[in-house]
Amino acid sequence: MVDAQKTRRIGDRLIGYFISPVLWKQIGPGLSAGRVQSVALKWICEREEEIRNFKIEIYYNILLHGTDQKGIVGIFSRTGDRIFSKEKADQILQNVQKEKELRISEKKETLGKLFPPPPFQTASLQQEAFKKLRFSSKKTMSLSQRLYEGMDLGNGQRNGLITYMRTDSVRLSSEFVERARSWILSELGETFASPLERKIRKSAKKIQDAHEAIRVTDPFLTPKEIKKFLGKEEAALYDLIWKRTISSLLPAEEFIKIEYSIFAARECFQLETKKTIFPGYKILNEADVKTNPSWEKGELFILQKVECEKNKRNRRLDIQKVL
Repeated sequence: MVDAQKTRRIGDRLIGYFISPVLWKQIGPGLSAGRVQSVALKWICEREEEIRNFKIEIYYNILLHGTDQKGIVGIFSRTGDRIFSKEKADQILQNVQKEKELRISEKKETLGKLFPPPPFQTASLQQEAFKKLRFSSKKTMSLSQRLYEGMDLGNGQRNGLITYMRTDSVRLSSEFVERARSWILSELGETFASPLERKIRKSAKKIQDAHEAIRVTDPFLTPKEIKKFLGKEEAALYDLIWKRTISSLLPAEEFIKIEYSIFAARECFQLETKKTIFPGYKILNEADVKTNPSWEKGELFILQKVECEKNKRNRRLDIQKVL
């Protein structure tokens, strides 16, 4: 610790003493160049320059809207290289529209599993709350603070509903896991309780793990039971945390991935759907279950319309450049 402090002090002096005077001459007096802020400012400037120089590329895709024999809608998307010419896209669209009959050319099935995400930590809670509830980070943390400090659930006492909300850990205590197992056994059955033996460990060496993951304090306090004691936004956030906590201890969803192909006007169009065999952790999110179209190879695809979709090509952020 002492050596680390000495190293930081030397770094501060090497950078600050030599670069700060340059800033005074070029910009103005009173400015400083620290060993951390100087590098961070360099990254910001480089990223800003990339943003200003970035040129948006427009590309097009052809979509086939249609149904199966039961009238369930499916949308097939053209595969292959992107189309950057509007004229070429229009030509493909016209050629496909001339096709009198479209049938399923190929049907490919593969088994798959989707494991539940880990319990929330601060960053993932903020991201999911924005995605699902459109809450800002500030609102999420404010509501979390209230849930952590406790609510009166009708007994005249404040009951803390979640654990500490500032943590980078995804660990759950063994005591909580056992209590959650009891709820799962009583409400969902043995089939959903079997994988609880697996341990949830720290995901990286840099995690401090001083606190547990953000979880509910009692799995038996379901969102439905305590909804009447909470405000609308508090109830929504509690529901999010409760479901994430319990689902992290449930088995994986098992499914069949089905890939359909249609060939039209010398172009290949594909649609990927999923048929659930065992819901696993997704049993807590029944709203996510949807009915997908289904065909057999050679069956008629009832075409309703052909669409030329316009898209913008965005550049992915290269994280390695800023680490």
